[in-house]
Amino acid sequence: MEFSSMLFVFAVLPIVMTIYYIIPKKYSDKALFAISLLYMFTFGLKAMIAVAAFMTINYGIYRLIEKVKHKKWLGIGLFSADFVINIVFALITRQTLFENTDVLGSFSSQLSFIGTIILAMSAIGAADEARCGESIEKNFIKYGLYIIYFPKFIAGPYISCKDFMQRLSASEKKLEVFGEGCSTFVKGLSKKVVIADSIYSLWYSVSMLDPDSISVLTSWLSVLAFGLSLYFTLLGITDMARGI
Repeated sequence: MEFSSMLFVFAVLPIVMTIYYIIPKKYSDKALFAISLLYMFTFGLKAMIAVAAFMTINYGIYRLIEKVKHKKWLGIGLFSADFVINIVFALITRQTLFENTDVLGSFSSQLSFIGTIILAMSAIGAADEARCGESIEKNFIKYGLYIIYFPKFIAGPYISCKDFMQRLSASEKKLEVFGEGCSTFVKGLSKKVVIADSIYSLWYSVSMLDPDSISVLTSWLSVLAFGLSLYFTLLGITDMARGI
């Protein structure tokens, strides 16, 4: 489900925010975790099961690395295995789980690959923190929320596990914070809808023409339009994620 879609902006996001603000703080993490799993379900049951398995396997390795952190080479070996597992997951899921999905729209569906990279980066980063002896999150729900938190799944931004947990524990349900988040979200929405989608229409129009009838200048303009559209799409979705 695309962040800039009417369904998300006027239905899903208000419902999520309402749940978050009315539920007691001690249950907020569990609620966000459940919401993130449901968001994964929009990609299909197969994708949700795969991501849940990915999260569980990484949590097991994450805790195991923490337990052997005093055995340097064993920790490095486990981290290396975790690194390979995550990279393979990112590459395989691109070909099997998200390749034909339409949930992000015709253009933004290309970002589903970036989503799997964000998942992999988050898991690798958490494992590296455990390997380096930094304080780790032993609660499975909070760890899982860090991995699959729905606003950052598509295009980031990447945030370390340590920073994520600090922000999660320090989060405040204040009107000022809510307004700041809304402002950031609207800025990102504008970049995506007003700038990126408008520029994309130029590239799409040129791509529909007969290649033999296109001038060199028009060809280069379409290439530039595609690049700028991708850039502002990433920029807009990232800002929307930060706002949420």
